[in-house]
Formats: sequence, C-alpha cells, structure tokens
Amino acid sequence: MLFKTVASSAALGWSCVSAGRQSIGLVSKHAVPAVDAIGSLLGEAQGEGFFDVIHRASGEDAFTPGVQETLADRLRELIQNIDGKVQQKIKASQAATQTKVDNAVSAIQDADGAVTAGKQTADAADEKFFKCVAAEQAKRKEAEDAEKSLTASRSNENEACQLQQDNKDFAYAAEKDLGFKCDLSVHGHCEGELGAYKKTLEAIEAEALAALAAEQKKYKALKAACDDQKQLRVKAQSALTSSESAWATQRKTCQGLAASRTTALCAFGSKMQSKCAAEASYQALVAASQKAKGDDDSEPDRAEEWKHAATAKCMLAKAVEKGTDVPVNSADLQACAAEASFGTQVGNLDRKEDVVRKLASSNMCSNRNITFFNGQAWTVPLGAKPKSSEYIRSSFTPVFHLVDDLSTSGNFDFCSAPAPPAPAPAPQPDVVQPDVESRPTTKKKCDIYVGNAGKTLGGESHSVVMALDFTDSKENAHKRQWILNIGQQGTGAEHWLWHPASGGIQMGMWNGPQIGGVDISKAKHTLATVYDASSKTYSLYIDGKLAKTRGDFTLNIKNSVLSAGDKQGYHNEANFNGCVSGVDLYYSALTAEQVHAASAKLQAI
Repeated sequence: MLFKTVASSAALGWSCVSAGRQSIGLVSKHAVPAVDAIGSLLGEAQGEGFFDVIHRASGEDAFTPGVQETLADRLRELIQNIDGKVQQKIKASQAATQTKVDNAVSAIQDADGAVTAGKQTADAADEKFFKCVAAEQAKRKEAEDAEKSLTASRSNENEACQLQQDNKDFAYAAEKDLGFKCDLSVHGHCEGELGAYKKTLEAIEAEALAALAAEQKKYKALKAACDDQKQLRVKAQSALTSSESAWATQRKTCQGLAASRTTALCAFGSKMQSKCAAEASYQALVAASQKAKGDDDSEPDRAEEWKHAATAKCMLAKAVEKGTDVPVNSADLQACAAEASFGTQVGNLDRKEDVVRKLASSNMCSNRNITFFNGQAWTVPLGAKPKSSEYIRSSFTPVFHLVDDLSTSGNFDFCSAPAPPAPAPAPQPDVVQPDVESRPTTKKKCDIYVGNAGKTLGGESHSVVMALDFTDSKENAHKRQWILNIGQQGTGAEHWLWHPASGGIQMGMWNGPQIGGVDISKAKHTLATVYDASSKTYSLYIDGKLAKTRGDFTLNIKNSVLSAGDKQGYHNEANFNGCVSGVDLYYSALTAEQVHAASAKLQAI
C-alpha cells in the first residue's frame, strides 16, 4: 500500500512536533497539555494510522533547525505537509487506479468491437467457402452428366455409323429371262422378238435405276444420321472437357478459400481470447481495488488513510484555532471525524460495472458452441474424380475453448490440431488433340496462307493456338496488319489485328467486343485465344500464359475460311509481315493448363 511505514515511526512522528515545540522556547507551560491532548485523542481513536500520517508529514526536511517559530507556525506547516505529502498523493493514487479502470473498460470495448468485426469476417469467409463447395459439387454433377451423355453419344454414333456401313453395298439382279429366241425363217419374226427384248431391258434398267435411287437415298440418310451422331459426339466430348475443366477450376478455387476460411475462423477465436483476457484483467483490477490491506489499487486502504489524514489535519487546525491554553477534546475529534469524507473529498472509484456487464453479455466468454454462416460444413471427398454424391453436408457448430480450459490450448480445436489432408488436386487434363491442324500450303515452314477451320463454328466454344514469328513484322508498321481471320469478312467473324506503330490490337469479334491494351509483339512463340460460349468470355494467352480476359463476348462465324496472316481483300491494309508456322484449332474451350500444353506442342513444330 502506498505510504506504508513501520510501526515505530508513530512515536517519532509526534515527537517531532513535541521537540519542535520545546526547542522554540515560546510555548507556555499551559501549552504542553493542550498539544499532548491531540496526540492522546488521535492515538486512542485512530491508532497507528494517525502517527503514520504525522511521520510522513514531518520528515527530516519538515522543519528547519535554528529557525525560531511559534508552535502555531509549526502546526500550520505540519497541516500543509499533511495536505501536500499525504492527501494529494492519496488523490493521485485514486486517480491512477481510476485511469486503470477506464483503460481496462476501454480495452474490453475495443476487444468486443474486434470480436464483432472478426465474427462478420469469419461468417463471410465461411459463407464464401460453403457456396464455393456447393458450386463445386454442382459442377461435379454436370461433369458426370456430360460423361453419361458422351457415353450415350458414342453408342448412338457406333450404331448409326455401323448401320451406314452395313448398307454401303448395292446389288441388283433381274428376275426376268434376259434371252430371246426367234425363227429366222419367218420374215420379221426376229426383229419383233428383238424389239420386245429391248423393251424388257429398258424395263429392267428402269427397275435397276429405281432400286439404286432408293438405296442411294437410304444410304444418304444413314450417312447423314452417322454424321449427325458424330457431331453430337464431338459436342458431347467438348461439353465433357469443358465441364471437367470447370470443375477442376472450381475445386482449385475452393481449396484456396478453405485456407482463408480457417484463418478467419481462428482469427475470430483469437479475438475472443483477447476479449476474455481483457475481461479477466478488469475483474482482477476490480478485486484488487476492493480488497482491504491490499496493494496500491486498494480503495478501502486509501479511504482509511484519508480518514486518518483528514482528521489529523482538522485536529491540528483546531489546536491552532484554540491556542495553547485551551486543549482540544473529544468533541473536536468527533467533529473532525465527521468532516472526513473520502467519497466527497476524493471521490469513489467508478468501476463502470454496468457497462462491463453489458459488454460481457455480448460475445460471451465461455466454453460454448459457435455458429458461423448457416451452421453447416462440407465434407469434401478426396481423389482425382470423386462422385458428386460423396460431397456431404453436416452440422458445423465448433466449440470455442477459453484459455483456462485445461483440456485445450484455447480457441477452436481445428486451430491447434494438425490440418486435415487437403482434397487431392484436380488431375491435370491430358493434352487435348487439336480438331484441326492448319499449316502453310507452301514448302516454307513459316508463311502466310489461307486454310480451313474444318467447319463453320458459328457461336460455339473453341480455342485457337498459333505459332508465329514477329521478327520481321516492323515492315509496314504504319498499316494495320491481319494476323488471323476465321469466317466471313464482316461482322461476327473472329479476327486478330495488330497496329505495329502504336502496338494496339483488336482481337475478338469483327465489329464487336474485342481485347486491346496488350503488347502481343513480345510473344516469343505462340498466341492463343479461348472462346467459352457458356460463360461468354474471350481470353488471350501469350506463350501459354494468360494475358487478358473480357466478358460479355459472342461470335457469329458464318463460314470455315481460316486466314493466317493474309489480309485477303483489304488492299489498303497489310498482311502480317512476320510469319505463321501453323494454327491448331480446338472445338472446345481449353483450360489454362491445356492452353499451356497446346502452346508447347505447337511450339515444337
């Protein structure tokens, strides 16, 4: 406790007053009983507490030896010392403890605000991850459906094309007698039989032609059915590739979100621990402030000390007022004791207990279940190709543990436990073979040329990978150069245009959405674009690496012409002044990994 002194200082304190009184030599013999009466009364009423006050107020520097003073002057000086050396320090100590209380409450308020914000962040992360996995499961189901569709398409193709194969042969046999006989001895008989024979042959020919036409019509229909099934199978294959790619991309996204979700949940738990620690610190301070005979924060000790100091100061003042001939008495003591009020003169601590109770009811510090987002969590299946039915939702209300829970180290169990094994990464897709491999028509390995896309792409998903060389492309730098055009020479076609002087590009739909603002001349080997009709996105890759993507993109390609570096009919513009080694065309939207592999494949030619 601040200002604690040894018990032997009691006698010393009052003796200082007595010695001072006697050394002055101005005190009458009647003054001694008056002064001694103060010590007697206070000593009996307040015990050593009074003498402690006097001792502190009358230290070695309290009086100046050799200075002649009256006893009244000495008492007034002692009163001032009690005020300055004792009471002001009591007030300062009370204020210091009040500041500690205020700071402790502020710490709880700050920690509670951090917990609330942390919970919102954790809920958002949990929601984002939960919905991500829900989408992952849905994409896994789409991939399964696409695989079933492909299996059915292959079966239908095999059946239709086998039926075509079975009906490729044609045979006709006349069922009539093809010979004729005549009597040469009868004039005109043979001529008549020959005419009849010719009519028979004509009938047979007509019958054969009709049979052939019917079989040709049937075969044509069978071939068309086979071709249709082939196209359906290609589309089914493309749909499966796209859906598998979409699932793999979604899985990778969710795996990234899983880590940030755990971080957010554990950060919330840590903030809860901080708030609980702040509450515990506050409670310890309050307990210390309420404990008698405690430490420097004890308010009861300060109140008791204030009572001693205020009463002593009051009695000394009365002694000065009455003079040395009239002693103070018990009535004076009672009056002085009544005037000593710690609560009024110093002020009681404001422990802000109502505020703290309200804060404690928010984000309560206890071992309890916590609910995030919707109170559910996913069990994500492992493996490279799990079933959509293996994605399981279950209740998720983890238990928050206080640090003083000896069974744990605090926070949630998953924050200190080893991380569960992550789902196996999605398998790297096999290198997809191009549907069309377009190469220069001359003997040059690198040239400009006009080829064929294999079919009219319309608005279907597809990917284009071109191996090219910009080495000599600064020629005609002031003109717009045509690197690629697929389809008609007009709105809806897909083109790649380059302005060497400015470095500007127009890559995308003719008279429609395009990608710009990318320096494609830095390409060392390949350029590639991927059009995903399902998401309406168009992406540009340089040397197998994604450079830019834009959305709200469509195409309407109306023929299969593929122009590689050729300006075609645009005489005022320029051919690509570099050269093209080849173009690989895929009838599906490749994934980033597949584009990388396809670029490496084409680079090798």
